[in-house]
Amino acid sequence: MNMLTALNLANDSAAITLSLVGLLMLHWVGGMEKRLRNFYRLTFSLLLFSGFLQLAATLCTVYLPDLLSGGFSLVTSALSTSLLMPVYVWYLLFCCGEERRGNPFFIAACVLDVLTFLVTLIGADRKRLQIPIPGSPFSFDAVYASVILASAAYLAFLLIGILRRRKKLTRGQVLLFLVCVLASSLLETVFFAVFLLKDQADRYLAQKEEAARERARAAVLEMRPHFILNTMTSIYYLCGQDPGRARQVILDFTSYLRDNFTALARDDTVPFTDELEHARAYLAVEQVRFENRLFVEFDTPAVQFRLPPLTLQPIVENAVKYGINPEAAPLLIRVVSRETAEGFEVTVTDNGPGFDERDFLRPDDREPHVALNNIRERLTMMCSGTLSVERREEGGSAVTIRIPGR
Repeated sequence: MNMLTALNLANDSAAITLSLVGLLMLHWVGGMEKRLRNFYRLTFSLLLFSGFLQLAATLCTVYLPDLLSGGFSLVTSALSTSLLMPVYVWYLLFCCGEERRGNPFFIAACVLDVLTFLVTLIGADRKRLQIPIPGSPFSFDAVYASVILASAAYLAFLLIGILRRRKKLTRGQVLLFLVCVLASSLLETVFFAVFLLKDQADRYLAQKEEAARERARAAVLEMRPHFILNTMTSIYYLCGQDPGRARQVILDFTSYLRDNFTALARDDTVPFTDELEHARAYLAVEQVRFENRLFVEFDTPAVQFRLPPLTLQPIVENAVKYGINPEAAPLLIRVVSRETAEGFEVTVTDNGPGFDERDFLRPDDREPHVALNNIRERLTMMCSGTLSVERREEGGSAVTIRIPGR
């Protein structure tokens, strides 16, 4: 056994192993569309069959060199390609949003696929049609040349089809289809396994992001009834005592409600100035309710960055909800933003009872931290940001948001 044969055996064995791994992976992944799952299952099955065919051809060249000629390897390779290419074309159309039935490109690909295999099957015969080249001692093998021309024509047809549809595909999909057409079965198997893993990772992240957004939407829709009731009651009494202040509270409360409901329709990040105004409107309303028990300070010179909607306001709301205590000192909340070497940083501090990261792990004390966990998830997924919580030595807590620079 020479080095080339050993490499072929290793290549075939690796292709078989990876195909089996791909089939096993399909039993573990979830949430995949039925047609896409069927495609992966068919592809890995055909790649497995192709691997066994190639392995058989390689073993025959070693142990049965006289019984089976080199044409057997040519036929097995052509059969593998003939089985796989229509499946790849179907998946290409699927990714581009095109129907397979009645599609001229798919029909032409299938016809060329069958013709190329038949020409290769004929060309695998030991008998050759040698045509002498005039004025030269060499001859021209017409049968072998027809095999090469048929394969090249089919290859060119597939490449043109992929390139014409490249704008409908992602870069990863374009690379995958080029590998399917140009590379060996081992590389095809590797790329399909990697592509399946990437597809599932993207799907998992998308599901987590959507779940975080749904929780944010639910938080907006389930605004505390007592907060709305108390605000309306405060406005009612202010209308008789201080009409000017009542009008201001109505404006602040309207701004708060508008920003909350606007966040329901947002799927991307928003300017920090929007979040800042939302938090100001909320705190202005709460200051009317709690009068001399709530004080707020803003020090926000850095505002030229973006973050997920409903990030800052829930943090200050959490501080108010769990920091106001009639028997304790007045609650002071400070909102500070600054630009750092890594990006931007927003810190919300208070002098309430305080909590830190360890409190997030308490199964019996989750209520105060659900909103912060939701914010942390959305920061990570939407802008690669982070959220940290620590207990201050002088009392209270500090919630810090860090947004990387662009």
